Amino acid sequence: MQRKWHRKRRSPGINITALVDCIILLLIFFVVTSNIAREGSSMKLQLPHSQAREARPHQAVKIVLPADGSVLVEGERVAVKDTGKRAAAIAGGDRSVPILICADRSVPVERAIAVMDEIRLAGMSQVALATINGADK
Repeated sequence: MQRKWHRKRRSPGINITALVDCIILLLIFFVVTSNIAREGSSMKLQLPHSQAREARPHQAVKIVLPADGSVLVEGERVAVKDTGKRAAAIAGGDRSVPILICADRSVPVERAIAVMDEIRLAGMSQVALATINGADK
């Protein structure tokens, strides 16, 4: 009499235990690296000293548009058409100096755009509008 050994056939499938382990490890890796990237350079460094300094640090040229309709470039009243020329003169010909426009809420958008156009026509490329923080309302 001959016995037949019947093995129970296993259904083909994917063992997901190893896959879940890999996913968890990747998740931990990305969480840790994103926290390090967010903190940036939180290391305390002692930088070397240098005798040479910049003649003029890159400070923004401030243009104020008050509610009365005037235009002030660094506190000096100018016409809208002269805004770009005056800002370029204050920047000393350096076209990379940022321009900061501080406009009152009541100033029409068209007026702020006209000032921005004059600044860009003068060759200045870094123009920004000042805002207040949403929590400071």
